[in-house]
Amino acid sequence: MQEIFKKKGGLTLIEMLVAIFVFSITIAASMAVAATYLKSSYAIKKYQENSEELSSALNYISKDIRMSNTLSDSSGNGINASINLTPNSESASVSYAFDNSQNILSKEGNPIISNIGGYFYIKNYSAIPSITIVIWKKNFPGFPVQTTVSMRSGYK
Repeated sequence: MQEIFKKKGGLTLIEMLVAIFVFSITIAASMAVAATYLKSSYAIKKYQENSEELSSALNYISKDIRMSNTLSDSSGNGINASINLTPNSESASVSYAFDNSQNILSKEGNPIISNIGGYFYIKNYSAIPSITIVIWKKNFPGFPVQTTVSMRSGYK
């Protein structure tokens, strides 16, 4: 019976070192995958926040354009940094302006959104003009967001 116990050996130092090495490689690979996942998750979240912010600004401006009945004569065809509108509900005009030097979009001189660039493209060739709003984040390379809106109510 003692011969059976003598034939069984324990772990050698080399076997232990190999096991630790394999374990550390596995842990390092797992950490790399987790770090990549977290980095991607952060980038997607930032992308989504910027997209929602730009979309909100576009919806805000689009509503005023759709509910306006006059586009100021100073807003000519083509690319413009600003537009002047007369809403159906008010007699006073409303102006929107991109200040690309300060990276803001403002309504009546009050900033709506900052750290952006953009322009208005006005196509006034028909009885009802269409206005394309193009906007992008300055600190987030990627894509511009745009929408085209036309005045639908009581255009004069």
